[in-house]
Amino acid sequence: MHPEEAELHVGSQDRIEIKYAIIRLTDEMKMLDGCIIDCRYFEHQWIFIKQRHDRDHPNGSQAVKGKMEALANQVSRDFLLAHLNIARGLE
Repeated sequence: MHPEEAELHVGSQDRIEIKYAIIRLTDEMKMLDGCIIDCRYFEHQWIFIKQRHDRDHPNGSQAVKGKMEALANQVSRDFLLAHLNIARGLE
């Protein structure tokens, strides 16, 4: 790991944190070691969004896995509207 990188962790069932990914370390993040943060995944990299003061534990690995699968298999608005019309019997 380079000095300009930080580790992102997920939680396990027994509350042990597991290294999940690497994120680019920004000046804003340098004082957040050990804190819970929100990130987004954009163009194959994690981006810091904000610190979470309302959370004591990171998301579990299954929650993160589910989110990544949802991102990989996104459903478009057009797809939803077309299938809504089919379900309504309009097509």
